[in-house]
Order: sequence, then structure tokens, then C-alpha cells
Amino acid sequence: MLSRQQEYEADRAAHRIVGTQAAGEGLQAIEVQARYLQEEFWPAVWRRAAGTPTPAAEQPYRVLREAMPASLVHAKASLWLADGLKRLADVDDTHPSLRDRLAFAELKPGVPSAAEVSAAEALLGSSLKDWIRRLDERWREDVARLWSERHRYANGQRHLIEELEKESATGAVDADDHLLWARAVRLLDGDAAGEAVLRRLVGERPDNLPGCYELGMLLIDEADAARSEEGAELLRRVAEAGNNPWAFSAAARRETWLERGERFDELKKWRELLKKRDAEATEAMQALHEFDDAAQHFEPAQLSRRVLRSLQDLLRGERAAGRAFVVGKSDAAAPDWRFCLVIVERAKGIGQPDAQSWWAELRERIELPCPFMVIDLAHPYWADKARKPLVEQMLAVPDAQVYAARR
Repeated sequence: MLSRQQEYEADRAAHRIVGTQAAGEGLQAIEVQARYLQEEFWPAVWRRAAGTPTPAAEQPYRVLREAMPASLVHAKASLWLADGLKRLADVDDTHPSLRDRLAFAELKPGVPSAAEVSAAEALLGSSLKDWIRRLDERWREDVARLWSERHRYANGQRHLIEELEKESATGAVDADDHLLWARAVRLLDGDAAGEAVLRRLVGERPDNLPGCYELGMLLIDEADAARSEEGAELLRRVAEAGNNPWAFSAAARRETWLERGERFDELKKWRELLKKRDAEATEAMQALHEFDDAAQHFEPAQLSRRVLRSLQDLLRGERAAGRAFVVGKSDAAAPDWRFCLVIVERAKGIGQPDAQSWWAELRERIELPCPFMVIDLAHPYWADKARKPLVEQMLAVPDAQVYAARR
């Protein structure tokens, strides 16, 4: 690919200008720091929205001036770099993979030390503090509305946590509710607090696959070898449990873990299972998202009232939502899958969101304990008269309606 070859030429120029070692260290620092920002820094910033209604006191870019160099000695830095080195370039990528770029530079991989003087300090000098202040001001302006929404959402999640903590004192809570509880705690209080709730779920219900999956994914990247091993074992259980919604993802994540640990004796056999789970998941998802076949099987979704309450709260903030229905869909290609359809009927009124994309926006904000898809009945596919009998079949499922807007 021409564009990828041009990137190699750009790297060659960088080697001449700043030196091969500095250029290679920069690439690896970017890999580590990008993961730090995504997994550690920004989640911690947004967790603080739970306790304050505005971001007035936040100065993230000022904090980053020290946090970015420190990220290179983070406990997970070597794991983040190892993951980056294993990632292959896709056929559509314009850039070569990190491993290929280091090989081109003839450098051995390794987490670099932080630069004594950052590029920002070198280029901006005494004006850097002013630029950071301006960035923080602009950021606070840009996120003010979203921060306020997150604060309101967090208040609801805190209420949910308190409610479930009280209920759990008298016995085990519903498995779906327990999963909501763990996710809410992770969002507001961090991974360690969420881990404790997940451990309780898995302890009470060892065969609860979503609980095992979420706990396994949380632990497998731990720097502590024993905790990482525990996470890998949980994912092994999920992957070996049969054709289920989490099996392929669990198998793929454990494959990466085996590669990182150079456990090549286990890899060959594991990849056979991964290939099988990949094929099963592909077939299942295709079948569950297919609506043109004559035989369609819909059934009650059997979601807990708290799960539905979360969905109802979200829909109340959507002026375009009129009625909403949730049904389950089953197919022979997905025998052990739990799959839901969230069907939204538009409210009457002007200023309706785009029918082509609104379903996807909702999909990102809805949280259910199982795979699901969102159907906007205003979408051209579903608004087609030819699909009216299918829509009627879905809406006729007992107890399907879960929401009706009050206008």
C-alpha cells in the first residue's frame, strides 16, 4: 500500500532528524500513554462528576503535565506496550504496526523513560502555563452539559447501589440486578470496589457467565501474576461453557494472555476452541439480526424491573420516544444465547432525530445484561409496510411494552 510505504519514509526522515532511538522511544511512549489516558486518567476524571454538578474545579490538562511522564512507570505500562506490539496492521491501516516500525528502526522494544524536557516545554517555554490554562477553560466549557448529565445519572446509580446493598443484606439479589450493581459501583467508585461486588456475584452464582466474564476481564490485565491467572481461568470457564454470548470474546482475550505469557504449548489447542467460538458467534449474530426469514421466534424478555427501570429513565429524557417495547428473540443457531430487541416507537412532534442514526445513538447509552439491538420504527427498514406484520408480531409478545411517554 502506497500510504503505508509513505509512513516508512516519514519514519526514515524522523530517524535522520531526531535520531533512531528517540523516534522509536516516542512511538512506544505514545502507545503506553494512549492506554493510560483511555483506561486510567479520563475515567478517573469523569468519576468525579458523581460528586459535583459542574466541572468548575477540574484542571485535567494541568494534571496531565505531571501525569503523562508518570504513566511510563505505571504498573501496567509493560502490559500496555506488549499489547501494542502484538497488534497487527489491518489491511486498511495507513500506518504499519508498532512492531513493524520498531523493526524498521532496528530497535528492541522496551518501555522508555520520560523525556527530561517535554516537547511542549521545549516549544512553548514560559507560555506553556498560559496555554494549559486556556485548554482547561475550553475543556470545562465543552463538557459542562455532559458533566451535568453524568452527575444526574450518577445520582441515580448511587441510589441503585444503596437500594441493592440494603436488599442484599437479607439475601441474594437477582442476577441481572447484581450485574447492574457491579457496573454502577465500578463507574462511581472504581475497579477495586466493582471487583468486590463481582466477586460476590460469582461466589453466589459460580455458573453466572456474564459475572465470570466481567470479573475475568477486570483481572486478566493485572500486573500481579496470581490475579491475572485468576482472570484467565474465569475466561477459560466462560469460553468452554458452550455457544454463549461471551464465549468468543473470552476466548480471544485469553488467547492474547497466553501469547503475552509465551505459553505456546497451550496456544495451539486454545486457538482451535477460539476458531470454533468465532464461527458460532458469527452464525448466532447473523441469525439474531436477520428478519427476512419467514420463521421468527419472539418471546418475553424476562428482564428484572430494575433493568427495565434503567431503560425507562433513559427514555424519559428522549423527547422522540413515544412507546417502547422489549422482547426476546431466539434462534436455533444461538441455542444458549439471551438476546433482546428494544423497539422504540416515535412520539409525535417536530425536531425528530435522524431516522438513519438515532437507533445507534440509543444503543450506546442503553445498558442491558445481555446482547441486544435497538429498533427505531421510524427507520426506513422498519417503516416499510411490508414489515408491518413482523412488527405486529413483535409487539404482540406478552408484557412487551415497558414504556409510554407522558406528553
